[in-house]
Amino acid sequence: MNFALIGVGYWGPNYARILSELDDIYLSWCCDPNKQALSRMKRLYPTIKITEKLQDILKDQDVDCVIVVTPAQTHYKIVKKALENNKHVLVEKPLTVTVKDAKELVSLSKKQKKVLAVDHTFKLNSGIKKLKEIIDSGELGKIYYMYGLYNALGPIRKDVSAMWDLSPHFIYTANYLLNSKPTSVLARGRDLLIKGMDDVVFMTFEYENGVLFNLHSSWLDPLKVRELVVIGSNKMAVFNDVSQDAKLQIFDKSVVVDGDPNFAKLNVILRIGDMIVPKLENKEPLKEVVVDFIKSVKDGSEPFSSGKEGLEIVMILSAAQQSLRSKKEVLCKLK
Repeated sequence: MNFALIGVGYWGPNYARILSELDDIYLSWCCDPNKQALSRMKRLYPTIKITEKLQDILKDQDVDCVIVVTPAQTHYKIVKKALENNKHVLVEKPLTVTVKDAKELVSLSKKQKKVLAVDHTFKLNSGIKKLKEIIDSGELGKIYYMYGLYNALGPIRKDVSAMWDLSPHFIYTANYLLNSKPTSVLARGRDLLIKGMDDVVFMTFEYENGVLFNLHSSWLDPLKVRELVVIGSNKMAVFNDVSQDAKLQIFDKSVVVDGDPNFAKLNVILRIGDMIVPKLENKEPLKEVVVDFIKSVKDGSEPFSSGKEGLEIVMILSAAQQSLRSKKEVLCKLK
């Protein structure tokens, strides 16, 4: 199976490395407007062909799949051309920056009978998969609320805001963990560095199942934080992707309320038990994304993070963008 990689700047080389590690998978082309980036890839992988022109890849009928790792504003045009030229596509998040464009790409992929997948890496993170298993088992009890922090000091992007760049990760992860979708969002942000591009955003989502999810995303923060906290009626969980030795912690803690609702007769018990760190699989999430995409191409199954899911995330982000402008709560219309 022959691949072309479009975009070999910051994140693209990770895909090249992964493809080189897989059996019967060949990286045939690398495309990028940056000649130095292309030269670097050629030194690392001497057998690949390099080009600054997307058309060189599109007209190569031996290319089965393309991976698109370019600025978000360019996704629509590149993915559309790839699908029109009968290529399967794996694209970085977000799928597009408008709902209209995302809908068109999902429809086109069905028409062309080609796989369209979006890199929602965290869904295949071993810590998140384990947390999903624990939530589904009922071990945490009824989920009360969640909050997430996705922050760092840079990199600062010029094509999309911090919300569009960082927030998708934990929005699709929350949807996955809760097996539910948000019905509304209230967002607040500030464009502190580049006018019109919010560098910090606070979002609060109401979910279909009643769970409240608060998300803080920023590229103007002193610490690199990738943390999700889940509060249940029986136990609580903390996912910390930055941690080297405790990516997932389960706390046997809860609050038991007994007695009459009248506060004078209310008995509140704080239950504090052990904390455990579950054993996790040692697998690279991005490699799992690529392997899942290849499987879908081979057997026709739907990828774990499909174009349809990518469309839903764009719809949610668009609602959040509307909330930022109006400073009001906005409904998430996902149909």
